Formats: sequence, structure tokens, C-alpha cells
Amino acid sequence: MKYIGVILCILTTIMVVGCTSSETHKEIRLERSGQSLRIPIPSTSNSTSRNIRYFEDNGEGYLAVENGQTTSTISIYKISDCSHIKDVVPQIQGPNGLNGRMMGFDIVNLDTIFVSVNGFGNRYYIIDSDAHLKKTIPIVFNEKPFIALPPAFWSSLGKNVYMHNNKIFTGNEYRDEYDYFKSIHEYSIGYCYDMKRDSFYNERIHYPDIRNMYPSVNSIVINDNKYILSFAESHQIFVHQDTTWTVHDIRSRYIERDFDNHKVAPADLIASQTEYIKHPQYRVLLYDKYRDVYYRMVYPGIDVTPEDDVLMLGEFKRIFSIMVIDKDFKVIGETLMPEKIYNINMFFINEAGLWISTNNVENAGFEEDAINFDLFELK
Repeated sequence: MKYIGVILCILTTIMVVGCTSSETHKEIRLERSGQSLRIPIPSTSNSTSRNIRYFEDNGEGYLAVENGQTTSTISIYKISDCSHIKDVVPQIQGPNGLNGRMMGFDIVNLDTIFVSVNGFGNRYYIIDSDAHLKKTIPIVFNEKPFIALPPAFWSSLGKNVYMHNNKIFTGNEYRDEYDYFKSIHEYSIGYCYDMKRDSFYNERIHYPDIRNMYPSVNSIVINDNKYILSFAESHQIFVHQDTTWTVHDIRSRYIERDFDNHKVAPADLIASQTEYIKHPQYRVLLYDKYRDVYYRMVYPGIDVTPEDDVLMLGEFKRIFSIMVIDKDFKVIGETLMPEKIYNINMFFINEAGLWISTNNVENAGFEEDAINFDLFELK
């Protein structure tokens, strides 16, 4: 009898350790909640976009959607009743003119919209939702050789300005005609505009030394005084905190092909697009402040057949996955999305969870007169 207590204690310890180990290694998944949104859109708006911004104004949640394919406008919708509030039409000429076509935007509220324009200009603009020009912000280039700013602005490339703690950050991509990306680590990662101080300055943080890879910056996330760089063709992400960069291997289980970082794209559009579709790519990196996790979109690449419309496949990815990364930059899960259903470019995050659009033209339920989203939750 005297051993029964010891045996029970051992069994209890094994059970506790087993349960703890199971919970520790349990993979987090993104699962559909059953909740969805259907937002009817006017005939002047697009049902697909590469730039969707969620924002709140006076306690209301809104979506601002860039209509980039046909018109340079922003449609604003209220989440609570899925209603169309207004279209913002930035002006090109006149007293409210931006001297160019809108190529990207970010939004603080209905009174503060940041807009970039086409061309290699040296400014961007603040307008309100009535398209009144409120401020012109000059961009001062003080680094040589040439710094290519617009790729961080253009929504057509899936890149935008980034807002954090009343600062507007614009990522910087260095180009040199003779040594393409060779010395990027010698240059600032971007530029900041401080809205409170009304000042514009170069961020003093320089790129990490990444000379052995093709540094096409896909995402820059700013969180808790950390800059997090995600590259399209690298499993690694780079995190800057205090004065140092740390490197984290954030590898998707669905990328089986190697990156060909230095391959020159074919000059022919169709051939170039075919190569683009075949090769894997990491897409946007998102921070979910409500759940303190990051999401990394992953395109694994697919084989192309002669019957495929490669231009369509390039825009609407047939398949992709979403990685879930914790605050310590550890992969805690990865969910493969169902094929031909969701749009890798259309998503937003709010308190309810991660919303992903079903507006993929290969989806049998695709609608041209509405924007649709499914809600995904962490399980």
C-alpha cells in the first residue's frame, strides 16, 4: 500500500507532462468561422483590388478600396451595414491637383488620406474624403547613388506606405545601374513623416547585409519599435530592434522549389508571366494586433499548361497558404487555403479576426457587383 501513493504521483506527473507537451506542440490553424460579409458595390467600382485598407472613425469600422484597374479612385464602405459611403476621386489638376495619377494610398480616417502618384516624383499628398488637398509632403533624397522610391508606394505592385504611432513610413528599394542591389545594406530602409511634428527624415536604420540574395522587399512591418522585413524570395525574415538585426527562418512547408534569385525574366510578356507563376513567392506579412501574431501569405508556385490564361493566373493565385507566426517569430501553424476560392490580394484584420475575400475570378461564386469576405479565426 505504501507504494500506491508513489505510483499515483508518477502517473499524475506523466499525464501532466503529456498534456503540457501536447498543448505546446499543437499547431494553430486558421478556420472559417461561418461569418461572412457581402458588400454591394456601385457600377463605377471594382470587385477586385490590390489595396484594401481597414480603418476606424468615431467608433465605426470602414473599408477603403482602391479602384486601380480602370479608375484612380477610392471607394469607402461601412462595415456595420455593408453600405457604400462615398467615392474619393483624387484630382490631377487644379487647386486640389496632385500632378499625377494616384498609384497608392493609406488612410488614417475620413479626414486624412495619404496618396502617392505615378512617376518618380519627390512628394506625396494628404487629402480628405472629399479629395480636398490638405498638405503636400516633400521627399528629400540625400543618398547616392539613385534611390528608387516608387516601388514602395505603388499598389499595383502590392506595396504601400505604412503607418505606425503617428508616423508614415515609406520603404526604400535601392537600385544601381551597374551593381543592382549589390550594396543595399549601406542605405536607409526608408523614410518617415512625423505627423505630429510635421517633419520628414531618413530612417537611420540601414538594411541588413543581404548581398547574396535578391532583396525584393515584399513587406515592412513596424511593431513595438521593431522593423520587420519580409522578402519575396527568401525564407528568412529580418527583425531590427534597438541597434541590431536578427534573422529568423520562417519557412513554408508548401514551398518545395528553390528560389532562382538571379534569373533574368524573359522579355516576352507571356513567357515572363509563365515563369512568374511557376516560381514560389512569399507575399505580404501582416501583424494582427488583436491576437499578437503575424500572418505570412505564401504562394507555392504551380505548373502552367498551354490552356491556362497566364495573365489571369498571375493576378488571381489559384492556391496559397497562410503561415501563423508568434511574437517571438516562431512558426506556430500554416493553413493551406482551398484552391480557386480566395483572393491573395484582398484581406483585412479587425477585432473579429482575419477576413479574406472570395473575389477570385476562378471561384464559381464570384460576383462582379459585390465584394465578399469570409472570416477566419485562430483555432
